[in-house]
This record gives sequence, C-alpha cells and structure tokens, in this order.
Amino acid sequence: MATYSKGSRALMISMRSGAAFPYTEMVQEWTGAWVHNSEFEVKQPQLTPRPVSADAQALEHAYPARTEFPVQDFISVTENGFGTPFFNSTSFSGQQQLANIQVVQPGHNLITGDSVRFQAVKTVMQGGGLNPVYGIGDIEQSAILTNDITATSTTINITPQNNNYSVSTNFPGTVASPGFVVIEKVNATTGRFENEVISYTGTTSNGTTAGSLTGCVRGTSTVFRGFTPPPTTANIHLAGAKLNGSRPVTVGTDNLFTPPITSFAALAKVGAWAVSDEEVIGGGLQCTYGPLNDRA
Repeated sequence: MATYSKGSRALMISMRSGAAFPYTEMVQEWTGAWVHNSEFEVKQPQLTPRPVSADAQALEHAYPARTEFPVQDFISVTENGFGTPFFNSTSFSGQQQLANIQVVQPGHNLITGDSVRFQAVKTVMQGGGLNPVYGIGDIEQSAILTNDITATSTTINITPQNNNYSVSTNFPGTVASPGFVVIEKVNATTGRFENEVISYTGTTSNGTTAGSLTGCVRGTSTVFRGFTPPPTTANIHLAGAKLNGSRPVTVGTDNLFTPPITSFAALAKVGAWAVSDEEVIGGGLQCTYGPLNDRA
C-alpha cells in the first residue's frame, strides 16, 4: 500500500502570501487554505456566535429571604448634653404635673405609636439631691410573675423589681390605649425562645410591692418602627418568670422620642411630683432600646 512522503525536504507554496516555505511548517486554516505557521489566523469568533435564548424568568429552587426583626440598639449619651442616656422633662395634663423620661437618639427611625423597650440600664436616675427618682426597674419596667398562669389567664399577678413606683405607674394601659408586656420563656427541650407578648387594658397595685395586669389578651405582638411581627403563642408560664413592659412613643423634633410630649420615648409617666426639667438624669452605659420582644 502506497504511503505519503513526510516532505522533510520539500517546499510548499502558501495560499496567503504565495511564498515558498518548508512543507513541514505548513498548517491548514479553518477555510481549508494551507499557510505557513507564521501566517496562521484563527477564526474570528463573531463569525460563529453562540445561540442566545430569552433570559430565564425565575429560579427553579427559589426561597424567600427571611425578614429580620430589629434588635436592641445602643442609646447615645453625647446628643443631649448630659452624658447620660436619659433625662427628665415635665408637662401638664389639666392640673396634674406629669414627669417624662426622654431620650435623644439620632437615626432612631421610630414613628409615633411604636412601642419601645429599654434594657441594660446600669444605674438609677437621680435628682439634684442624689435621691433615686426612677429605679432601674422603673425604666426597664421589669417584674416577675407572682404565681403560675395558664395559657388563658386574663389577669396576671406580678411583682415589680428594682422599682420606686407602683404597677399602675410603671405599666400604663387602658381600654383606649392598651399596654404591652413580654414574658420571657425558653423551651427546656429545644432551647428555643418561646416569649409571649400580652396586651392589657388595666392594672391594680399594692404599693410598690405587687399588683396585677387586667384585661389581658394573650399571644399578641406590638409594633416597632412601623412593623408588627406575627402574633406570639399563648403559653403556660411559671411563677418567677421574667416580665418586661414597653412604652408607646410620640416622635418629636431634634431626634427626640417620648410620650406624651414631643420626643422619642417616654419611659415613665408619673403623677404630680415637683422635679424641674432636666434635673434628673442617669441610666449608665450602655443602655439599649428596641422592640418589646427581641427574641422573635
């Protein structure tokens, strides 16, 4: 059978330049033309574009993003001129003088009607004579359950903690403007938070030692920064469980929040005591503010 010569001593004419080159140095282009390897040109990619179809409209395995509920933020201590998170102001409702604890917080993004909870308070708020005006429990609205409650209890007995004022003072809530509290609970088996938010429309008090929340609606939620999370689940809670309240917010100017006057958060609303504006300050570092249920 005949075979081809290797052409090691042969010449070949380039189909591009017409020049003669060693046969073994010749290559064939995509057009079929034989050229010297120094003249070789690859095929222009635009001559064979890839097919383009319509863009896909959806992912096959789409999963919606989780909406993160806000968490506690530190309160500034440099904006109000006192070097503390909280300071006092007063207003009048008819003939009654009302005391309000105010906060100045840049970028708080709160709106009127939000509910705010304060945590990590380190010190009491003191007046000019260094007498505690608001205890830590008054600011944080902290209490414990006095006795066990079922998932349907509508009256909840509580014992305030570290406070100077009564349950009725620290937990304002009426039929027209219900208050909100959260009972903290951790599932002993799963380790997951099972906090319950509860609304109430009234209170009873026994001095500063004990009292009750009445007209309770179980398994609710309350708004923060205009967002209302899904309702919590009514549950059984044991005596000694931690309970905290929240205050409604009236937003004013200059980064203030506090009801009932223009500011960012009224922590307390105490009847008839004669302390001049801004003479009561405190709270310590670093206090926080945020949603009532920060373990949603």
